[in-house]
Amino acid sequence: MADHFTLDIHPHQLRMAAHSLDTIRENLAKHAKTASNEPAAIGKKWTGSAATSVTGEMTAVGGHLSTFATQLLHCSDALTTLAGHYERAQTTLAELNTKWANAESAYNSACDDADKAYNKSVGDLREANGGAMPNRGITMDLDDTRSSAKSSAYTTRQAAQSALDTDFTSLKQHLTTQTTTCGTTLSANIPVKNLGMCTADHPTGLDHSNLLTDLTMVADYEDLEKAAEEDQKTVDAAAPEIKALQDALKGDDPSAIDAALKAIQGHVNGPYGSDYSKAMLDALGNDPGAVAKAVNSLYNNLDWAVRRNEVNPYDQKDQILALTNGLADGLSQYQDADYGKFYGTLSDMDQGAAQLALIASSGRADARQTSGALALQSRWYHYPSGSRELFPEMFQYAYDPPQDMVKILSARSNASALATDLENVDPSKLDFILQSLTLVTRGDRNMTDDEANIQYGLFSKTLEVLKNRFISTSDSDGVPSVALVHALKVAKDGHWGSDDIMQRDDLDAKMLAELTSIINDGDFVRTYIDQSLRSADYPKTLLADLIHDTHADSKKMINSLIVSELGHNRDPKQIATLIGNLMRDDDLAKMGLDWKGAGMKGVEEAINDLIGKGVETLAETNPAIAAVYGPLKAVFDDLSEQQEKIDQAYKGWNDAQIKDMTQHQLAVALYIKAHADDGAFAKDFSDYMNRPEMKGQPDAINRYYEHLMDEGGKTADELRDYADIINGTRDDN
Repeated sequence: MADHFTLDIHPHQLRMAAHSLDTIRENLAKHAKTASNEPAAIGKKWTGSAATSVTGEMTAVGGHLSTFATQLLHCSDALTTLAGHYERAQTTLAELNTKWANAESAYNSACDDADKAYNKSVGDLREANGGAMPNRGITMDLDDTRSSAKSSAYTTRQAAQSALDTDFTSLKQHLTTQTTTCGTTLSANIPVKNLGMCTADHPTGLDHSNLLTDLTMVADYEDLEKAAEEDQKTVDAAAPEIKALQDALKGDDPSAIDAALKAIQGHVNGPYGSDYSKAMLDALGNDPGAVAKAVNSLYNNLDWAVRRNEVNPYDQKDQILALTNGLADGLSQYQDADYGKFYGTLSDMDQGAAQLALIASSGRADARQTSGALALQSRWYHYPSGSRELFPEMFQYAYDPPQDMVKILSARSNASALATDLENVDPSKLDFILQSLTLVTRGDRNMTDDEANIQYGLFSKTLEVLKNRFISTSDSDGVPSVALVHALKVAKDGHWGSDDIMQRDDLDAKMLAELTSIINDGDFVRTYIDQSLRSADYPKTLLADLIHDTHADSKKMINSLIVSELGHNRDPKQIATLIGNLMRDDDLAKMGLDWKGAGMKGVEEAINDLIGKGVETLAETNPAIAAVYGPLKAVFDDLSEQQEKIDQAYKGWNDAQIKDMTQHQLAVALYIKAHADDGAFAKDFSDYMNRPEMKGQPDAINRYYEHLMDEGGKTADELRDYADIINGTRDDN
């Protein structure tokens, strides 16, 4: 599995550069000593104005060279120091990736354990009941336990990985600071800019060129200048050479095509290949979309040249693969937004998927390219062996063996990279890409089970990444990508397979389970509803359809949502507004949300949060309140076990009456969360709930709310505020 965190740093190269500077410094120091000592050696052997001038120049040159040597020492020290920071960063990076992988593994293990525990419990009950399924209330409780375990594991993983993201950001900031410090030192001390001083300070008319040319520092500087000139010549050659190939392919001239391919091969494989590759893409178009169209035309024309026997893939495979390497190298230098535009444009063009797959075969392709190409596997169009066409033949040389293309690309792909692609393509392309990913047929044959499972895994993991980014972007007040909306639609409506060849019902069932898990994620539901109230880009009907298609327990879902909200440090009034929107909105009402018992569940969660997650803190800061709330858990456990009595109590109530009672109960829950240290309220609430006449009463919390309203006071006023916000939001038009 590819590392989650990566850094493009090369400490070894820094140490090599520092070593080179030390060698130059030693030579300069040697020349400095020679130049400085020579006037004394000449002594009175040579006198006169010329001698005075020359010996003065020697002394000056010796001084400058000595200064240069000192400056180079500062430069080499700075590079060595930076190399040390980079090396330690590589060690830290490995540790971060290990911790990230451990968090993923722990989460997966916890989910597996929860599923095993659920299946074992249900199996034990069925065995005890002679094979009959246990009643619905028991299985719901077991499912709640399983969901709670998974939710806890998810929260733990998110917290761990969020902390790792923060550590990685700090690491990059540290490296940025250290690199800037090194750059400042180099800028202040590199002696090349001072070479002119040798003549500028001593305008005696003497020609110092021969002396300076012999100095190692000057020779190295000239080498750098020559290298820069060669690099620029290479970059300048990109545009005419790619145009020569385009023209040759249109002109039906095999020798011209071969010459153009060889010219490109020489530069792509040369010392300045990366700069050449970028320039080649720049020459193909003035924006990523235009580049995609030019690449498509280039490959299609090359394909026709193969069909016309003007190009022989076997004889010219190295040149064609070099062209592919150049395209992959240039695309790797694109920013995410630019690559997304390129990828989206090329994805549904004629043979675009095959072209992306060929480019992705390059070792210079990054994870965005490999993941995006893998998503389009059903569009690669494999041809019978021996066909005279570019892609089936080049796949023979680009992938070893070509039958393992899916596995080879999978090893170099990840869901995070594909999610980035999807977030940056034009939204009109999303359905095509995502639907392509769910097809497990390829050309004239079905994919193997391993290949189909790879495709499914990529889709499901990408869906999870998109969901998590959707939540985090919304929580930071950003505008989330619509990629998740399209992915959910495809997951809901799509089928793994093709209608005319095969259908993978097993994968359809797995995806249904994935969607059910998403629907039971309170953070997701809360975030999606919040976005749907702001923008039509997030249709409310999609959530309703998902609930319907997954047969999700709407009561369980609304409980999960309330638990999620109460579990975060959000303003209780904001939570009240969200609850009011849920109760009001007509589109959301189509979800069939079951509010019966939701208020009681909310209060129970608020108390559990205090005596469960926060029990140690609460016991230390206010043991009296901990002692009061502790016994209440048994009260709610008793109520939860009386499902039939609760259902009977609500019989005959209409939706409005249920929501009225629920909003009062949730107002109590919000107050408990907002005032964990209110000992007077805790005691009063506990005493009331433990009254004999309140035992087993489903509406006991509502009666307590009315009791407080009758008594009045500050607590009653705040409870009324929460209830009024919910009620007022329900009535808004």
